[in-house]
Amino acid sequence: MQTSQDARFYAYTSKFTPSFSSVGKDLVLQYSVKHTQKIDCGGGYVKVLPADVDQENFNGDSQYYIMFGPDICGTTTKKVHVIFNYNGERNKKREEQRRQGRDATQGRSAIDRTER
Repeated sequence: MQTSQDARFYAYTSKFTPSFSSVGKDLVLQYSVKHTQKIDCGGGYVKVLPADVDQENFNGDSQYYIMFGPDICGTTTKKVHVIFNYNGERNKKREEQRRQGRDATQGRSAIDRTER
């Protein structure tokens, strides 16, 4: 997705066909992002949504199971968020990331390992 305006909410949804379950399996989410605009605050998140999500009315408040991606705010806040939403409770994990040039394409990976 390439965006054209700063400080605007963009969204794209797509259903997994067929749907999947990660019960008893490791789950790996990966994507790459390149922030070419000189934004002061923003991010680029991937969300794993319930199968019954209303794609036509999807917005920032729509239910999700996992939210994962970078958060940029000013010159000092550069974090990667990984948030698991389970039974209405958010289990949030934040990690500081290395500073990279804004024009660099950055690969992101989140791995949720099953207990063995």
